[in-house]
Amino acid sequence: MYELNQQVFFEKAMRDHHRLLALSEEARLIASAKTITPQLWDAVTLNLGNWLIDLGCNLRSRSLYTKLSKKHA
Repeated sequence: MYELNQQVFFEKAMRDHHRLLALSEEARLIASAKTITPQLWDAVTLNLGNWLIDLGCNLRSRSLYTKLSKKHA
């Protein structure tokens, strides 16, 4: 009789295996999901990129090639 009970539990486990795997995968995905919020490093890189763009624009506008001379006027 002990073997019969063991077989019943094994068959139930085999039937529910895929359902339990799907539930655990869903729970794992929910637990690992994070909201995508900017962190400190994102703000630093954004400000550094803006500063480099401004620096490049300022250097280009002060270049001898972009300044108007008397020849261009």
